[in-house]
Amino acid sequence: MNVLSKLRNFGGSDGYTIPVLISLCLHGLLVLSLLIVAWWQTEERIKPVPSHVMAKVYGLTSEVRSKLAKKPVVKPQKIPVKKPEKAEKAEKAEKKKLLKPPEKKEPVTPVTPVNTDLDRQRALVEQQRREAERVADQAMIKRRREEAQRLQEKEMLANIEREQMERQRLAEQLEADASVVNSYVAIIEQLVRQNWSRPPSARQGMTVKLRVKLTPTGEMVSINILKSSGHLIFDDSAIRAVEKAAPFTELSEMENRLFERHFREFNFYFDPQDLLE
Repeated sequence: MNVLSKLRNFGGSDGYTIPVLISLCLHGLLVLSLLIVAWWQTEERIKPVPSHVMAKVYGLTSEVRSKLAKKPVVKPQKIPVKKPEKAEKAEKAEKKKLLKPPEKKEPVTPVTPVNTDLDRQRALVEQQRREAERVADQAMIKRRREEAQRLQEKEMLANIEREQMERQRLAEQLEADASVVNSYVAIIEQLVRQNWSRPPSARQGMTVKLRVKLTPTGEMVSINILKSSGHLIFDDSAIRAVEKAAPFTELSEMENRLFERHFREFNFYFDPQDLLE
């Protein structure tokens, strides 16, 4: 006899006892599962509240702060990462492209094709106008060059003429100065000749060279022998003749430039034929 027949016998003859028991068991399991779920949710909602903790913050002392301040701060060193050679070359080329200024492209003027007779005629007139302007510009440049050349030649001729006039003026001035100087030389020669006493021992060919220094009023400052005649008495007679003739008051009327140039200091040749150099 199997289990099912045993249960049927145990339940009686009506057959409802086993289904009722199974139904009660299922309902019991369902209620139990609901209770477990309700208890689990209650446990999650009610969390334990932590008790309060009393704490006190203490600051750092001055000694600890000074020790912390003295500690050197070591900065992490960056280790250079060497790039691949190709990547480095590409980066340099890209930098050069960025640094290089962009090339300015000249605007291209569109050329309108000459298709009609009117356009050809206008182009011909424009070409003739430009050619006329070019010829006029060249003619103007040529005129300016010729004018500049004429002015330069005129200036050169004027300079040459001025130089000639200046040379002529200087020559005339020198001639006039020489005439004035010669006239004063003749006066001095005459005065010295009048005051000279020829010594008995004087002979033909005896000459003495004296250095005479005067003031603008004609007074004598000094007289020295530069070259002796070899005869002491003849030299002394020449010196005495110049001293007696001084002062040469006529020199006070002479221009200062001529006096400074010719009579401030001059050489005097004492000779019966030629007394002054």
